[in-house]
Amino acid sequence: MRSRTPLLQFLVASVSSSSSFAAGPTSHAHPRPHQALAFVTHSLAWGSIRAISSSITLASASSVGDLPAALNEGGKGGTCRSFSGVPLHSDSNSNNMGDPCKGSDAAVSSWRQRITLLTQKEAQAIDEELMGTPGFSVDQLMELAGLSVASAIHDFLAQPTRSASILILCGPGNNGGDGLVAARHLYHFGYRPVVVYPKRPARPLFTNLVKQCEDLGIHVGVDMPEDIEAKFDCVVDALFGFGTAGPLRAPFGEMMQVLSKLTTPIVSVDIPSGWDVEAGDVYGTGFTPDALVSLTAPKKCAALFRGRHYLGGRFVPPGLQHQYGLDALPAYPGTCQCVEIEGWDEEGGDEGDKDRDGRGREAPEDRESTARGRPSASPASALTPASTPEFVVVWITAPDAKEASTLAERLVESDLAACVNIVPRVESVYKWEGKVERNGEVLLMAKTRASLVPELSAFVTKHHSYDVPETIAAGIVGGGPEYLKWVRESTREPADGRDTD
Repeated sequence: MRSRTPLLQFLVASVSSSSSFAAGPTSHAHPRPHQALAFVTHSLAWGSIRAISSSITLASASSVGDLPAALNEGGKGGTCRSFSGVPLHSDSNSNNMGDPCKGSDAAVSSWRQRITLLTQKEAQAIDEELMGTPGFSVDQLMELAGLSVASAIHDFLAQPTRSASILILCGPGNNGGDGLVAARHLYHFGYRPVVVYPKRPARPLFTNLVKQCEDLGIHVGVDMPEDIEAKFDCVVDALFGFGTAGPLRAPFGEMMQVLSKLTTPIVSVDIPSGWDVEAGDVYGTGFTPDALVSLTAPKKCAALFRGRHYLGGRFVPPGLQHQYGLDALPAYPGTCQCVEIEGWDEEGGDEGDKDRDGRGREAPEDRESTARGRPSASPASALTPASTPEFVVVWITAPDAKEASTLAERLVESDLAACVNIVPRVESVYKWEGKVERNGEVLLMAKTRASLVPELSAFVTKHHSYDVPETIAAGIVGGGPEYLKWVRESTREPADGRDTD
């Protein structure tokens, strides 16, 4: 074995004796030497070094003796640094690793004005475009999202005070899948995750994620454990994401009641479960997490959140960023999979912030676009729920009766639609490749949840013979209560628009 160089000996000794090493889990009986070296590597990359060449230049150390201070400068001790003025598209180069993490007070206070906050439909559309052709598969997006969540949790728990045990609550859709992926990565980070997964979809993607956790010895149970505050240092809310509409049903409503009373730090994935994607806690759960990990971009309900706010999901191409006005989001430094958005927990800020929507535009007088302070637990003071209908009819055309019948059966079998009507013959006139065409087609009318439209559309695109199949949704503004209840019960929980199985 080669002997350590004096600099490496100093790095390991300094970090081992410094309080900054508490950034990683400290409760394990057998600390791993490679974790110390990994921490040094991360600290050098994100906190202290601007350039590495034949001579090492430290951002804040004029000599080797100043290295501990350099390692601790400006950071909160984890894998993610707080940025407040670097656009997301600067991610294509790594020259923004120094001072940008220290934005001016004016830059920090105007974050909520400058950052685009996505509506539910915009979030679903982005996921749908990400899975376009050629695009990401659902498991790719889930793996990257879960890694982002795990990285943010590690940063959030910069100095665990007791055992590094984390309770992860997973829902039946892709938000829960993100939680399962995060559990696996947190185990490899050195933490001890425990998973609660009450409703498990019988699909290979999710059964494989559970098997991967169980192979690592991670307990995946169904019931909420007792004495959560005594047993766990952190709870991860990975129950529901932006695909959910309406109040949560059993057993998740009961789980939210438990969460709302905990003093244990809670980290929510993408949106706080039980909140409306756009209007916040309109259903009066009284739940507000301590940290939020927004995936792709913050949703509109994030304007009502006050706490530590992370951005994750490092997979959005520049063209899509620009299309949806995401250029103002902070950059991911170096190889980090998440970044903290500074100043989100501040109550102050520019006074004009109160009169603007999530994109920094003047807000209509009849709409409360932002709120100062945490959402109220009282429904009486909550905002008006979003106007997105719970149910829709989706029109799909097919070239012949055989393909239409196959599509209809697969949509119903996959619980993406409660019922599909087939209209035998319609005449379609359209323009294709510059020429006006006229063809007979078969029309399908699928009744489903509005939150399932991205999944249904992706499913049709995958299994249809057309290059550009038609899927058009129209909201159902009314109907028989028993019929609509049947539509809800006959379709699955939304999977945040990313499931194409």
